[in-house]
Formats: sequence, structure tokens, C-alpha cells
Amino acid sequence: MGSGLAALDADVVIQGSRHLWRKDSPFWNQKDLPGVIFWEPELQADVEYAEWTPEGRLRQPSLKGFVSDR
Repeated sequence: MGSGLAALDADVVIQGSRHLWRKDSPFWNQKDLPGVIFWEPELQADVEYAEWTPEGRLRQPSLKGFVSDR
């Protein structure tokens, strides 16, 4: 997602989630995406988007926040 977090907030989220990073993509159709960080699915995010593309990607995704079920 390219929007939804201020730069400072993004740095805090990215650095605070390093323990969840994975080296490979969990998706069969998205293998070579330079600069993309994939996480283990331990956080649930609220994401707003325009639509799904025919390739199975989100168009204009924006992070609205994180959801806590605890």
C-alpha cells in the first residue's frame, strides 16, 4: 500500500514488524516485486481499495488502520 500512513507512522510500523517479515511471497502470482515486504499473517489490517484487478491485485489500496480482536 502506498497510502494511509504518514512517513513517521510507516517507519514505526515497518521497524516494529520486522519479526513478521518473510523472505518470499506467499502468493503464487506475485513473485518478483522489488521493494515489497511480505509479512506473516499475524496482523489484521483494515484496507480500503477501488477494485480488484483482473490479475488479482488491489487497485489504489489505502491502509485505514489495524484491527485488534483481543
